[in-house]
Amino acid sequence: MNANFFALGMACVIFGLYNMIFVGGFFKTAFKLGRPFVIFIIACFLVIFTAESLHHIPGLEKLNAFGTNEITFQLIMIISGILVFLLITVLSFRRACRRFERIDL
Repeated sequence: MNANFFALGMACVIFGLYNMIFVGGFFKTAFKLGRPFVIFIIACFLVIFTAESLHHIPGLEKLNAFGTNEITFQLIMIISGILVFLLITVLSFRRACRRFERIDL
């Protein structure tokens, strides 16, 4: 995949997954960091595999655009990635707050 705005949008999705899986998993038990980390690695691999293979599907070649080719579509992709990051982060923050109150480190 070319380094473009779609790749940056997918990086935002991966950061959101980190917040949801790893940070949320930490506040579930307050120890045993290995399990949430392994789950995050598997989820991250699946997201990267999907992102890398999408532009091979006919009709989705725009995801691999280079430079200013298909710039409108690329900007929509990065904005979508940022919005997904924000949504996942807010939801995981709320869940982590509830779990933190239960655990009370």
